[in-house]
Amino acid sequence: MNIPDFLKTIYLGDRACKSILLDGYENEVKIQIDCISRVRGETWDYYNEENLGKV
Repeated sequence: MNIPDFLKTIYLGDRACKSILLDGYENEVKIQIDCISRVRGETWDYYNEENLGKV
């Protein structure tokens, strides 16, 4: 799977944002969340087996 197709399957919906870091020296924005899920169909069906991690 290529990166653009993979990113289309990421679901952040009601996940908790833990932090946002704006790094002006490196021109970066970093967002830390508690869990990332993947959507396999047109709608989210609460299938948690493919979560990308709980931090």
